[in-house]
Amino acid sequence: MRRKPKLLFLSIFLLFIFTTCGIDELFFLPPVTHISVSGGTDIIITLPNISTITYYYATNFTIYYRIYLSDVSVDGSILETQYSTLNPQLETDFNDFNRTFINPTNVQVPTVSSFTNRSYYRLRTNNASVLSLIPPASTPRDIQINFTAGESATITDLYASATPIALLRNNSISPIPDYYFQYSSELATYGDNTGPSKTYNNDVINNVTASGLKSYECAYVSMYIVTEGIQNNFQALYSRPKHIGVFRLL
Repeated sequence: MRRKPKLLFLSIFLLFIFTTCGIDELFFLPPVTHISVSGGTDIIITLPNISTITYYYATNFTIYYRIYLSDVSVDGSILETQYSTLNPQLETDFNDFNRTFINPTNVQVPTVSSFTNRSYYRLRTNNASVLSLIPPASTPRDIQINFTAGESATITDLYASATPIALLRNNSISPIPDYYFQYSSELATYGDNTGPSKTYNNDVINNVTASGLKSYECAYVSMYIVTEGIQNNFQALYSRPKHIGVFRLL
């Protein structure tokens, strides 16, 4: 009976040690896993529920994109085996993302620079950034991205029965001819402003096998979506990226 106070003291001491030091909290964000593409123009993305106490550090979902110019015309759904034909850099970027961030045997935790270093930029809309457009989902919910000929691509929150909102290119890339996600002769002619002092269209890459100024017949956008949060040290936290796909700008 006299040993019980010692055992109680030891238990309290061990509890204090394990709850106050030495064990860092592990942060994990569930990735987006369910994406459905119809006809190469309509995309349904199911967002996981991240508004629970388990993911108290989750903030939103973010979509990154890059535009690739090409002389190859593909209508409908675009297959991974066609990436190299459309633009060799597209295949290179896709394989790099897969190898580094998606392949389960060799996965690194992505950061903002993981995308910007590959010239991928955040999508935004005509009245807000996608950050505020896609807040934490209170339940698994669907958003829809649509590409329509002659119009900018749109995004819609189907759960809230919201009105489609135009998707726009990032506001830091000085776009030619404008911010809209649609094909134009100006976009196809000027493409990316290559050289040591790139001043416009930083989100666009020419076909690396071509040379000189030319007008490309097609433009395609590649997009990735991540779940985003903030750690206790105020550093951004990303989930594993999910490739939404490659789509022709109409």
